[in-house]
Amino acid sequence: MPVTILSKQIPFLETLNGKTRDARNNGTRLAKIHREIGRILGQHHLSRKPFRTKPTTTVQDKRSDISVLDTSDLTIVALLRAGLYVAEGVRDLLDEAPHHYLLSRRPDDLDLRFIDGKDVLLVDAVINTGKSIEAYIQAAAAARSIACFSIVMQDEFRIKAEDRHRDIAFITSRVSENAFVGRGQTDTGNRLFGTI
Repeated sequence: MPVTILSKQIPFLETLNGKTRDARNNGTRLAKIHREIGRILGQHHLSRKPFRTKPTTTVQDKRSDISVLDTSDLTIVALLRAGLYVAEGVRDLLDEAPHHYLLSRRPDDLDLRFIDGKDVLLVDAVINTGKSIEAYIQAAAAARSIACFSIVMQDEFRIKAEDRHRDIAFITSRVSENAFVGRGQTDTGNRLFGTI
């Protein structure tokens, strides 16, 4: 399946993408931008998921049914550190809907009880060579479905992903032809958490 590059469909994302690259945006400011992009990525993907009806009481004290997203089999995996705020943006959309939320430093720390037979969202800020995300895809192989979210994906990996992972949805805000890997003060995790 082709990689979905949302900035081509949602021009506002170009503004947010630019802010992620602005060296003045670090810490809390950068985290807010990541969270906002996460919400947009999540809206795009989750809008294709099934809905169910749920009884509620309106403000006029009447019983009514509303449509809610069926997230009972959903697991969000935030790839730490840089994927944390993007994943929180996706999670913000779920409000009180049932789901699982895992924070993961390595593929081998995934609790498979929350992976096997579930719809798994693997969320990272940056996919460069794809080595990390591919290790997570392998670790989550028993999932019912896998989707990978990122703010930026390196173009070489995009080509590989479309060839190797045809059954996995990749949703990214933008694709970069630049093979730049941040280090020190340019590393996304360091910029987010002030660990420069």
